[in-house]
Amino acid sequence: MEELPAALPHGAFGVLDNADTGFKWVALTELGGQAVSPLPVRELLGVPAGEVRHLVIRS
Repeated sequence: MEELPAALPHGAFGVLDNADTGFKWVALTELGGQAVSPLPVRELLGVPAGEVRHLVIRS
């Protein structure tokens, strides 16, 4: 099993299985002004703790 990094990366970073896409960590309070994907992620982040939701993307 892969070990977790000691700290979150600063700035944009890539991942091995999607090298053409850039990622970055942002505080939830800053999420309103950021483009997010998939689009329903804003709604899903607002789900109360303990409540289960499912996301299905058909494309």
